[in-house]
Amino acid sequence: MRIIILVLFAAILVQLNAQEETKTPTFDFIASSSQGDLNKDGILDLVIVTQDTVSNFGPYRLEIFFTQVNGDKKLILQSDQAIDVAYPDGKDGWLYGNDFEQVTIHNGVLWIEVGFLRGHMEHKFRYQNDHFELIGYSCANVSSGHLTTIDYNLSTGQRIEKKCRIDQDLKLVSDAIIKLNPLPSLEDFTPYTNEHY
Repeated sequence: MRIIILVLFAAILVQLNAQEETKTPTFDFIASSSQGDLNKDGILDLVIVTQDTVSNFGPYRLEIFFTQVNGDKKLILQSDQAIDVAYPDGKDGWLYGNDFEQVTIHNGVLWIEVGFLRGHMEHKFRYQNDHFELIGYSCANVSSGHLTTIDYNLSTGQRIEKKCRIDQDLKLVSDAIIKLNPLPSLEDFTPYTNEHY
C-alpha cells in the first residue's frame, strides 16, 4: 500500500511540475527601466526589463519603445533571450545565473549590465542601420586570485584583454583587431554564446 501511495504522490508531483512550466509567462515584475534618446530624434525613448515570476527559471524580457512625437510609445524590439535567466537549474537548483543588474542609456547607447559573484560585464548596443547593433563589450572578473579585464570595441574591432594577480598591476594579455561584419544584432543576441563577447 505504501508503494502505491508513493508512486501516486510522485506522479502528482511530476504532473504539477509539468503544469507549472506550461503556464503562460507573466513578466509582471519590473526589474529595471531607463529613458534616453536611442534613435537620435530628440525625444526620450523607454527601455523596460521585466521578469517572469511564475516560471521556475525566472526569465527576463527586454522591451524597447520609441516615443512618437505625440507621446505614444511604439514597441520596436522585444527579446526574451538577451538577458540570461535568473535560475538556469530552476529556483530550487544549485546553479544561479549571473545577476542581471540594470539597463541604462548613456549618450544614446543601451547598456545591459550584469554582475558576477566577483565581477561585472556590460553589453552596449547602438541603434544604427535600422536595428540595434552590439558596439561594445566590457568585463572584469576575479577568479583563482587573478583579475581579468576585457574591453572590446566592436565598431573598431579592437579587443584588449589584461590580467594580473589581485595584488599586482594589470598586464596586457592580448591586443587584437577582431572585426565582425555585420555587427551582432540585439534581435538575435544571446549572452555567453560567443568567445569574444
